[in-house]
Amino acid sequence: MALQIIIVSDASKPYWEGEYSLFGNVNSQQWESLLFKEFGRKPFLEYKAEGNDPNTYEDYYARQLSEIQRKYPLISRISDYYKNAFFSRDEINELVEEIKSLLRIAVFEDSKKLLHQLLEASEAALEANAGLVLSAD
Repeated sequence: MALQIIIVSDASKPYWEGEYSLFGNVNSQQWESLLFKEFGRKPFLEYKAEGNDPNTYEDYYARQLSEIQRKYPLISRISDYYKNAFFSRDEINELVEEIKSLLRIAVFEDSKKLLHQLLEASEAALEANAGLVLSAD
C-alpha cells in the first residue's frame, strides 16, 4: 500500500469523480522520518523496548499527535500512513507555509525530501487552482 499524492479539482469528493493527476507516492521511510523522528515520537516497538507499558501507547501517541496538531494542523493530517488526507484548494497556501516552516527546522534528510515533494505538489496544486489528496490506496 502506498500513500499517493494526487492533485484534484475538488478534494471534497472521491478524486476519480473529478479531474485529477497523480503527482507521486510518499516514501514510507521519509514519512516516518518526518512524523516520528522530527517530532520525537517513538514508534510502538521503541516505546515498549524502553520499558513502557504497551497498553499506554495509544495515550502516548494521542498526546504526541495533539502537539503536532497545535503547531502544524494541516501537516498533522498525514500522521497516519494508512489513511487519506484531504486539502482543499483554499487550504493550499496555508499548507505551503507549514511546509516551509518545517523545512527551516528539519534535521533529517529523509524528512526534507518529503517536505520538498509536498511543497512541489502544493505549488502545482496552486498553479492548477486545485486541492490535494494523499490517498492510501
